[in-house]
Amino acid sequence: MIELIHSRWASGRTSAAVYGWLCAPVKRIIALTATLTLTGCAPLQPTVEPVQQAALPVGMWYSVELAATSPAGLRDTLQRDFDNFATMGLDLILVQHCTPTDIADVIEIAGNRKLHLIVADPVAEHYLRSGSRRSGWFAPPAVVPQRHAVVARYVGRVVDMPTLQRAIELADVAKRAGLPLAVEVDARMADRVPPGTFAYVFWHDTDDPQRYAPADAVRGGVRTVACIRGGGGEQHAVRAWLAEYHLGLAQAETGGVVFDTFRALPASPRGVVVMGEALTPERIAMIRRIADRCRRWHELLAGLGVHDARSVPVREVDVRVAVLASPRRQCLLVVNPSADKFARGQLTLNAAMAANAFDRAVSATTSEDTMVGAVYHVANNRLEIPVTLAPGEAELYELF
Repeated sequence: MIELIHSRWASGRTSAAVYGWLCAPVKRIIALTATLTLTGCAPLQPTVEPVQQAALPVGMWYSVELAATSPAGLRDTLQRDFDNFATMGLDLILVQHCTPTDIADVIEIAGNRKLHLIVADPVAEHYLRSGSRRSGWFAPPAVVPQRHAVVARYVGRVVDMPTLQRAIELADVAKRAGLPLAVEVDARMADRVPPGTFAYVFWHDTDDPQRYAPADAVRGGVRTVACIRGGGGEQHAVRAWLAEYHLGLAQAETGGVVFDTFRALPASPRGVVVMGEALTPERIAMIRRIADRCRRWHELLAGLGVHDARSVPVREVDVRVAVLASPRRQCLLVVNPSADKFARGQLTLNAAMAANAFDRAVSATTSEDTMVGAVYHVANNRLEIPVTLAPGEAELYELF
């Protein structure tokens, strides 16, 4: 569960100023029925028309409330942070805890850097979490004068059937008001989300030990990378981010990536930087690396689901191997999940692991200077690939 200070979802704490503003008497955007009827665990059918496919999001969670505590002042801090986001190759900032006084600066500074925004709506978050309605559904339109910068409203996290039902109800309201929505979804709920209901879906792993089991229904969602700062040093930390991103690809979370979160309190283990800490070149470079990888591989992986996934020992490391497939094409992904060990050795796979028969695996090029990757042929129904993967790294192959 994503943390803001200690647990921004579990506690439900949101800036009092934001709640006060959104809950103040305002003319509602759209008339709602007096009572929302929940249908329990019956199969859910969206009452909204499918939204247009969102552009590939590569983004960062960002707390304006924490940025405002910087001695440099909020506007200077926003400018510096958003400059860094542009350098990282990000194009989407997920804004939380932003008051009406500050939203104009956020939109202006983001727009000047061609960054898009998803703005959290605490009223909708409260409803999704508790089922209790408040006045002032969704932020009033005046809050987002530059609509081109704000691409969606974030309404919370889906963890079970009741929260999913409420999220669909919010989507119905938002659709009629012309407001695309973004939600977070626990991986165990992935097969319950009606396709096309939300503009952005951010997947979250659960503590379920079977989370790597094949799940064809999980397709195209956005991978959330928890930016944990561990005790293994700078390289260990950023390599763990790289591994987490690649493990998301192995679960067919191929619709983009978002980093959680940018700035954190010293007591929180999650955050690219701690308040008062300098942003290191290693962290900027790793986020840029993941962003570039996300865009390069998206064309190959978009629309593929998990056909098979398993762990295979390669000397000291059990690499993660996944076949991602659709009826017309398939890829093989090999991930080194370790943040500190190299994976070196020979990987031998049964060709029957693939969804469709194939006779060769071609390495996806990782450089614009390389036109054709290495080719490995199937012999005696076996595919043998030499593996040399740095900590957190992965290799992608097209199967023909």
